[in-house]
Amino acid sequence: MKRLYPLSLLLFLMLACSDAPEQPEAAMPETEAAIEEELTPANLAPEFVEVLEAHGGLPGWNNAQAVSFLIRDFPVGDGQTTLTDFHRVNLGSRDQVIEGDNYDIVTRNDSTWISPGTDAIALPARLYQGASFYLMGMPFVFADAGITVTYSGEAEYGDETMDEFQVQIPDEMGDGGNDYLLYADPETHQLQYAVFPVTYPAIADMNLQQMVDFQEWQTVDGLIVPSVLTLYSAPDEVTEGTPGTTIGFERVSFSPSAFESSIFNVPDDAQIDQSASM
Repeated sequence: MKRLYPLSLLLFLMLACSDAPEQPEAAMPETEAAIEEELTPANLAPEFVEVLEAHGGLPGWNNAQAVSFLIRDFPVGDGQTTLTDFHRVNLGSRDQVIEGDNYDIVTRNDSTWISPGTDAIALPARLYQGASFYLMGMPFVFADAGITVTYSGEAEYGDETMDEFQVQIPDEMGDGGNDYLLYADPETHQLQYAVFPVTYPAIADMNLQQMVDFQEWQTVDGLIVPSVLTLYSAPDEVTEGTPGTTIGFERVSFSPSAFESSIFNVPDDAQIDQSASM
């Protein structure tokens, strides 16, 4: 049956619609350059955004909530010993759990524990969990809020001409600020080298410098992440004769959902790593 509405109600509705102020249309960029400028994070040079795009794009990284990977042959101690273990990381919080053959490391709420004790591996567990994730996550980790990436132009690195970027991490971020130099292929825009001092508090007095040579990449869920890299470490300066260690990343998997918080439970026999406060 047709429903009849009183005339007064119809007049009210018509007046209400006619009296409603017009909403201004949102200003839209008029050119492709303007659109690109609007989408570029203010802390990142547009040229570095090209690097991120060459690795699959920052939106793909931001859409992932978690990542897992196996790292093979990470050097520790005297350089003769290496670690091979499995990592799971929630990308939003950076909570992480590492499962080794005879040790477990848990980072939760910016604290790190290791089981069965702080001497289970030959370097601070907190340093290891951060360094291993950063190596796997380059170049995307440099897009974190608070980090500034500037473009220095083309520069000679060794006998190659590369695009050079300066990365500044503020002192209050993580375990202390750090500066990186990044070098990307000017044609493919993919990351090739990363150079940085080791400023972790427990070993800062060693004046270690490190250089990463990214040798092979793999595509996982549209993101291009490291497969094989060589890490060079030396006091004061990495030179041509500095020995390096080859590190591999396997079983890399991104997830649109974060890991359950229960996987970050601290083992009963774990000890907290306080090396960052030394």
